[in-house]
Amino acid sequence: METGRDGAATAPSRRHVIVAAAAELFHRQGFERTSTQEIADAVGLLKGSLYHHVRSKGDVLFAIMQEVHDDLQANADRAAAAEGSPVEQVVSFIEGHLDVVLGNLTWGRVYSQELGALDVDRRERIIRERGDYERALRSLVATAQSAGQLRTDVDARLLTLWILTSLNSLYRWYQADGPMTPLQIKSSYCSMVMSGALGRDRA
Repeated sequence: METGRDGAATAPSRRHVIVAAAAELFHRQGFERTSTQEIADAVGLLKGSLYHHVRSKGDVLFAIMQEVHDDLQANADRAAAAEGSPVEQVVSFIEGHLDVVLGNLTWGRVYSQELGALDVDRRERIIRERGDYERALRSLVATAQSAGQLRTDVDARLLTLWILTSLNSLYRWYQADGPMTPLQIKSSYCSMVMSGALGRDRA
């Protein structure tokens, strides 16, 4: 359910229903192998009626990409504004990123795997936004390094890329019906990532 300005739950818009159904299809069979007719069928619309809500299949993919990025950027903003030490802000960033990943694996996997299916302008925009997200974490990492709270034998950019690569690998293997709960995954993953970021002596 979506929420209104007063915080009350509202019914999802028709466009959101279409985008959510498309995300499921893109996840299962890939963007290129999914037709607009299949998207229309999934939400009970005629193909012509679908175009009253979305202009093209590419628009739907971009909407998915943008919504995932918006969730990630909100995480970066929260971490930067969080109270506590620099290393606690890094932990906040990691925990929030895992919340985004585990909260909607389907959309996240599309975001991770279908970048190349976007048109050039939109692909470049998402790449820029991903760069901004990386730099937000790198700033937190560099501050924690300067404070002596993270390992300093690794360049801040390299350490940032390692953290993000570790976090995003969840998209490749995690299954919601697996033996571990999302909370267990989050706790274990955060512990492993931070052990690496702290270094052997500090961990």
